[in-house]
Amino acid sequence: MNDTQILTLAISILIPLGLLFLGKSRITGVKEALRAKIKLSESKLEAKIDLGFERLEHKPEAIFKILAGHEARLPH
Repeated sequence: MNDTQILTLAISILIPLGLLFLGKSRITGVKEALRAKIKLSESKLEAKIDLGFERLEHKPEAIFKILAGHEARLPH
């Protein structure tokens, strides 16, 4: 084997390996960004659920007030 053949062989091995590592690092970056967005979405969803439960806590009081008003108007 002469120097040109060795150089060609080295390049044909090193370039795909380099691209493989580059692709893997890009995939890792995308996964990390996606995980961060999922965590942010989860926290926003939890906040909305908590707000919904806070609103539901006051609903029975409002319903009882409405029923009391109807009972006061209805003849017994």
